[in-house]
Amino acid sequence: MQFAGTKWSQKETLILGAIFLLALSLMAARINEMPIGANTDDAYYIEMARSIAEGLGPVLNIGPATPVENPNIFPVGFPYLLSPMARVFPESLTIFRIVPFFATLLLFPLCLLLPGPKADSKLKIGLVALVSLNPWVVGWAGRILSDNPFAVVCLACLLWGGRVLSLEKIGKKDWALLIVLAALAVSLRTIGWALVFAFSFSLLFRKRFIASVLFLLSVTFLLQLLLWIGQNNGALFSAAYHTQMAGNSGNELIQLWVNNFHHYLAELPVLLVPVFGGPLSNIFVTLGLPGLYHPFSVFLGLVLLGLTFRGGLQLWHRPETREKIRFFCIFLIIYGSVLLNFDGYPSGVQTRLLIPLLPLLVWFIMVGSWSLNLGFGGSHNSAVGSSAKSLTVFIFIIMIGTGLVHNGWRIIHPLKDSVEDDGSGIVNPADGAKWVLKNTDAEDVVMVQDPIERHIHFRRNVVGFPDEISESGIEQWVDGTGIDWVFVGPSLHFKPKVLDLYGVEVLNILEQDEMGFSLEGITGEGMIKVFLVVPK
Repeated sequence: MQFAGTKWSQKETLILGAIFLLALSLMAARINEMPIGANTDDAYYIEMARSIAEGLGPVLNIGPATPVENPNIFPVGFPYLLSPMARVFPESLTIFRIVPFFATLLLFPLCLLLPGPKADSKLKIGLVALVSLNPWVVGWAGRILSDNPFAVVCLACLLWGGRVLSLEKIGKKDWALLIVLAALAVSLRTIGWALVFAFSFSLLFRKRFIASVLFLLSVTFLLQLLLWIGQNNGALFSAAYHTQMAGNSGNELIQLWVNNFHHYLAELPVLLVPVFGGPLSNIFVTLGLPGLYHPFSVFLGLVLLGLTFRGGLQLWHRPETREKIRFFCIFLIIYGSVLLNFDGYPSGVQTRLLIPLLPLLVWFIMVGSWSLNLGFGGSHNSAVGSSAKSLTVFIFIIMIGTGLVHNGWRIIHPLKDSVEDDGSGIVNPADGAKWVLKNTDAEDVVMVQDPIERHIHFRRNVVGFPDEISESGIEQWVDGTGIDWVFVGPSLHFKPKVLDLYGVEVLNILEQDEMGFSLEGITGEGMIKVFLVVPK
């Protein structure tokens, strides 16, 4: 078999097939590990996708207290990818998982293409195994989030951009596809601009100034056209993203850079060596050495970063790959700079933000490790070189093995069932939805905590809790918004089996006001109570 410029032996073909089937099986086994809506971001995406399918554009349309408008928090590309599912299967939520799931499968062939046709087949097999079996890639394949689809489009744009840069004469079709891929990347995640600027800078290195400017203008024009066609009143840079990127200055900004760099170094092993994170941290705690885990993670992060740098240099020095490697390196620098400057919620340091970099990082680290082996071996001590090579192979086997163990552990212990010692865990926003759908009318208004996350399951008009939690505050809120039902249950931002402070206060007021509210239903193991607003 021949693919990606490589002629594969029957044994190698079987290995690739086994890796693909194993990855597919793991993704299928983990697809439901996170309840839909529990991420919050996925609830926004679904709401906007449903609104697009209804012809309203990418807006929130959940109830009388929320303006029917674009929240201007996320780019709208992902909701548009989801909207056909909302159109064809309006009652289903599970169907939305198809988009990230099948997008993740595309990483498999793209990773085979990344090293180029002249790369060793073993390198390609190792790259595919380390990426496709990575627990972060596998776990996020079933989450209705833009991370994996963006990673796929990002890698496709890098590959095509690298090809375009290697051409002496760039054709119109080459330009068109690259512009579309770049615009699609930005429409999925705002950080996709890193691709646009990286390619523009790469053109400047080739002294193609006019082409660089035209590329920027073309991507910007296409994005504006898509925003106009899509009835979207958003902007190329959302207000939320602008705040996250430009909300600090002076000493606060420097402190943010240092903090993010320091913690992302610790997250590199978490991404690449799946035993890091909770499992290894717990081992250090058991050994009575909790303070050593973080320094150890940072040290290993520095080692991995050094190998990435060495691998990039090795590839840069090869004339046949220099143009595309320069493009890739510029992209990594811009992307990394954005992460250092990112002050997001709940934290500016999030491992999932590294997923789009995973194929490049693994490739560079593998090349860096291999070149290090050659350096050890030299021509005078082949035994040392052989030992170093064996050590590298062993390390990559450990990375793949720990990834498989991590995936297996998550299949047995799904994230949705995980409960910490303090009682914290995942709250399923679908809890109580069956009762609401069975006992309320389609036009009823339900007051509930976490209204957006609950609305995708309730399919009823919803409003959140009032700002003033008091008897008079609730009464005014009920009268002003036309509330018919009040749903009291655990908040998604607290604990599964406990009401938070707002929930407790609201429940006490409702139970004491028997003339105004009637308890009609108890569900969710007794943690959810639904009250009917008694007409006056």
